[in-house]
This record gives sequence, structure tokens and C-alpha cells, in this order.
Amino acid sequence: MALQDLFSANLLTVNEVTNEKFEEVDAEGGTLLLDDGRRCESAKYRIPGFAQGSGSYSSGIHCIRFKVPRGILFVGIRSRNLPVQVDYYDGNTMYIKNSCTCGWYNTGLSVVHGESKDTNLKNSQSDRNNIYVLTLNCDERRLSITLQNGPQHDEMEVDLLRTPFPWRFCVQLSRLGGCLSLV
Repeated sequence: MALQDLFSANLLTVNEVTNEKFEEVDAEGGTLLLDDGRRCESAKYRIPGFAQGSGSYSSGIHCIRFKVPRGILFVGIRSRNLPVQVDYYDGNTMYIKNSCTCGWYNTGLSVVHGESKDTNLKNSQSDRNNIYVLTLNCDERRLSITLQNGPQHDEMEVDLLRTPFPWRFCVQLSRLGGCLSLV
């Protein structure tokens, strides 16, 4: 029985986040919140949208499931306690080009502390039925993304000096339109 207790102590508890919803959007009017905050989509063509989740994450492991019915978008985390910085990059409004943001585009690129990086992920924007799983491992300071029904997976370390706790879920919709639904 003591051996069983030892194994039980090493089991990880993963919190399936089902109560996440979007509560804050960009000031430029580029984002609509629908379905009681469980879906965000572009409100205006040629104006990128930005939405932030209601949850705060600083310990444990949390999984957020979502679908991307259309468009190109970024999904990830940012520090809740640092203000959103708007950057005008090559004529585009960007909300993720700062050091407190980490995550992925559904085109396969990642953003680590505001810097774009290549990944082994394939561009998956054409399959609207994909369910993604974003895992926030606060205990190990790691972020990962997985296609629920596929082999694609990528992860990154999060530097707490750049992206301090608590973390919050965030989405940037491209200026060409986009939509994300929490599952």
C-alpha cells in the first residue's frame, strides 16, 4: 500500500478549463464577443482584433480547448498585470509584439516573448474542425499546443521575468478576419 501512495503523490492534476471566456477586447473596435464571451471574432475588416480571457493562471496545469472556424489568428498567454501594448508593425496594428506574450499562430509560427520563431507545426488554418488544446503548465513554466486529433505538438518555456504570473489567455485576430470558439 505504501508503494501505491508513492505513485499517487506523483500523479499530475490537469485542470480542464471549462469556465474560460473572453472579457476584454481591443479599444479600436476590432473584436466582437459572442455566445456569452465563449467566441470572439473580427468586427471590422482591415482592423485586427484582440481579446483577453477572464481566467488567471499562476499554479497548476490548465488545458483550454478551442476551435478556429475561420481566419488567421494568434493564441497564447500574456501577463495579466502588465498593460497591453499596441505596436504598429509594418503598417499593421499588433498586440503581441511585446515581451510578455507567448503563443502560436494557426499558420505554424510561434511567438516567444514577442519574437516570432519557426516551429515544426503545419499550417492548419484550412481544417475548420480541428480542436486545439493549449496547455498552461504554470508549475514548470511551460506552454504547449496540441491538435486534439492529430500528431501536431509544440511547446515553449516561459521566462517569468518577461511574462510574470498570473497569466491570462489571449487571442489576436488578423486584420483579414478570424474567429475562435472555446470548446
